[in-house]
This record gives sequence, structure tokens and C-alpha cells, in this order.
Amino acid sequence: MNQTHSRWECQPGNYVGEPSQMNERELERVVIGAKIWKIHNDDGLFEMTDNAIENGFNDLINTYKDVGILVNIVDEENIYSDSLYYFASYARPFELMQSYSIDTLINFYYLPNIDYTEFSLTGYGQAFNLPGNELFVAGNECVYVDGNVECYDLANSFIPIHELGHCFGLMHPHSITYGTEHVIRPDDVQDLLCEINCYDSGDFLCDTEASNSLKNDVSYSNEECAYELVETDLCEDIYTPQIDNFMSYTHFECANSFTQNQIDRMFDRIENYNIVSDTIIDIGDLDNNSEINIFDILILINIILSDQVIDDLDLWLGDLNYDNMIDIIDAVQLIDLILD
Repeated sequence: MNQTHSRWECQPGNYVGEPSQMNERELERVVIGAKIWKIHNDDGLFEMTDNAIENGFNDLINTYKDVGILVNIVDEENIYSDSLYYFASYARPFELMQSYSIDTLINFYYLPNIDYTEFSLTGYGQAFNLPGNELFVAGNECVYVDGNVECYDLANSFIPIHELGHCFGLMHPHSITYGTEHVIRPDDVQDLLCEINCYDSGDFLCDTEASNSLKNDVSYSNEECAYELVETDLCEDIYTPQIDNFMSYTHFECANSFTQNQIDRMFDRIENYNIVSDTIIDIGDLDNNSEINIFDILILINIILSDQVIDDLDLWLGDLNYDNMIDIIDAVQLIDLILD
């Protein structure tokens, strides 16, 4: 099997707003509501690998929790539709966002491992807008690991993490939409023949290295990731891309990090763009009904009095003073919040 036989794509849709603009970050952590939609055919067939969605989503939750974003699954629903199920035959399912999208949630659409016999596409992921609240993941991808072909269900890979990054305003480090990015960075020795353009090209972030797409260029063997190409930018500087970045087209075994600027941009888009900020579950809203009232105080007091381990959602929503615990001080602050 030729490595280039597999042809997954993962891309953002239209950009909303100015991609380079970023306000000062205010939030340290945030809770985002999400819904999972599973697309079956009319007869109820669903062909994704067992537990692929659950395992992949668990990785997504842990990844974003580490950077201060807790993704909470509010609901899960099945869709039965041949036209959506066989999306390669009926064109990409943009009708999902017209008929099945909820504005106050991040909508995750999972499509099956459909029959690609007549198509070159094997898998696909897309965020409909950047920033936005809708993304879908479909199909699979086969790549080489230790010289052998390994196939990944995209639902159980870093692709959902990557697409959610787009929803939160992140671009590909290898993007050329706004111009080809130069390798040189602000901390480098200045080169009069090559200007620093990381602020207004590529992904508009200077702590992500300039990069080509990396598709099929990163190898994985014996638990090691490697990039051996020697390629230069327009200024003849050699690319040294971050092969572990979630927003790159790296090997499935190699993506494991966001940069600090990427984290700050995600928070900026979450805080300042309604299409994403509408998905925030407010601190103190422990029953998630979009209203903070006496019932939330009762829930919080019950948590304080209980001897059970506090789950992440209750801790993040009930810890009003951000000291990583829930106690009477949080209850007092919640009362003050309601009275105000």
C-alpha cells in the first residue's frame, strides 16, 4: 500500500472577523457545552469502530482541560439519514448545520467509515467556521508505523482536537491564505533581506514555527517522531516545524501540544466572539439552565456537605474563587453573585 493512497483532509471553513486581532485574555478557565451527533443510515447502520468516538472524545476532554477549557457533553443524539451517511456520494453534509445545529453548544458530527471505493477521499474533518460552533469528523486514514501500515478511525485520533481548535479560532501553522510565512522570528538575529512576517501570515502566531503542510512527511517508529526533509522558505532559511502541534498535519502518533499563543487565541475567541461565547456554561450555573439562582446554591451546599469525590464539572462551575476546592467561601460568593 502506497502511503499517499490515504487522503484525509482537515480544514476550517470561512474565517469570522480579523484573524490577527487578539484582545487581552481575561478568563483563566472556561466550561464549554457540547453535543455529539452520530449519523446512521436509514436502516440504523453505523460503522465506526467500537468506542472510537468515546475514546477520542475522552482524549479531547483531557487535552483541553490541561489548557483551561473543560468541554462538557450536554447531550448526544442519533441522526438517521442515507443522504448524510453516504456523504461522499451526496456531497459534503453542510445541511447538518442548517437542520441539526444548536447555537448554544459546540456541535460534533460523527460520520461512519463509508465506502470510498469510487473516491480518492478516505477521511475528512472540517470546522464550518473559524471561529465557530460546528465540526464534523468522518472516515479513516492509514499511515506507516514501524514500517507497517496502521489504520486509524479519525474519531479516535487527534482530528477532533484539531477541528475544535479551528472552532476556537486557530489556523494551520502551514496556512498560506494570508501569505507564505518566513522562518525568521522576532528573537532571531535580524536579516535585512528577509522580514519577520509571522504576525500577519501563516497562522498569525509567532510561537508556532513556520511550516509546510507536513502531510506524509512525519514518520513514526519505535515511539519516535521524525521529520527529515530539508526545505527552505523564500529567504532560503530552513524550515524547522513543530511536528507535535495539534494544528499541523503531522503523524497521528505525534500531535500532543498547543503553544501558549494558541491557547491565548482560543480564549480570546471564546471570550469575544458570540458564535463561540454563546456555548459557555457560566461559573455558578451548576444545573446548566442558563440562570443562576437559589437552586444553584442548594446544589453547591449539597456538594460541600457530601463526602463524595467532586467531579470536574462541579468543581469548575462551583469553585468561584479559583482555589481548586469547593467550600463555604464559594457559597457566599455565589449568593453575592445572585444578589448583585
